[in-house]
Amino acid sequence: MTLDDGREDRITPESLILARTPDADVEALREYFHDWEIWIAGVTKTRTAFPMLVFYRSKHEGQNWVTALDLSTDAALLCQLIEGAEDREPYWCLRCSMQLVDELTQGADVSAYEGALVPADDAASGHDDEQSQYFEDLYRDLQAHGFTLLPIEEGRRQTSTLRNLYAAKMEYLINELAAPRGFWGHVVGHQRETGRVEEPSVGALDE
Repeated sequence: MTLDDGREDRITPESLILARTPDADVEALREYFHDWEIWIAGVTKTRTAFPMLVFYRSKHEGQNWVTALDLSTDAALLCQLIEGAEDREPYWCLRCSMQLVDELTQGADVSAYEGALVPADDAASGHDDEQSQYFEDLYRDLQAHGFTLLPIEEGRRQTSTLRNLYAAKMEYLINELAAPRGFWGHVVGHQRETGRVEEPSVGALDE
C-alpha cells in the first residue's frame, strides 16, 4: 500500500522518487527506503522458509510482490545518482533485494535474459541510444526537482554495473511467476494532482 506515487497509472522508479521527496527532501528518501529494506528482509525470510509463498497473488489488479520488488529495487538504484542518498539506506535496500533475487533463482538458467543487458562501458559512453536518452531525460527531471546528481557518465556506468547484477534474475522471476509487467497505482476514486507527467518514462529501468 505504501508503494504509491499518487496516480492510478503505472508507477515508475522515477515517479516514485519524485512523489516521495517533496522539495527534494533526501532525508525523506532515506527513511522511505529504510522501510523497504525491512519489507524485503521479511519477504526473504518468508519466501525462503515457505517456498510456496513465492506463488502468492495480489488481490489488486496490476500489483504483485515480484513487481513491487522490481520497482522498489530500481528506485533504490536510481537513488545512487542522488547526492546524500547514495551509499545510505537506498543502497542497503538494493543490496538486500539482490540477495533475495539470488536466493530465489539459485540453479535457474537466466542466460536467455542476460543477452539483453547493456554492458557498463556501453552505458557510460552513451553507445546505447535508448539508454542514453533515458538518462538524459532522467537527469533533467531529477535536477529540475531539486536534486544534486553525480556526473551523468559516472551515473550511467554505476547504475548499469549494479543493475546488471540482478536484472536478468528479476526478469526470470517475473516471467516464471506470470507477474504483471510493471506495478500500477491504487484506484481510490480521487487522486491528488501531483503536477507530474501522466506517461511514465521509457527506458531500461522501466521495462
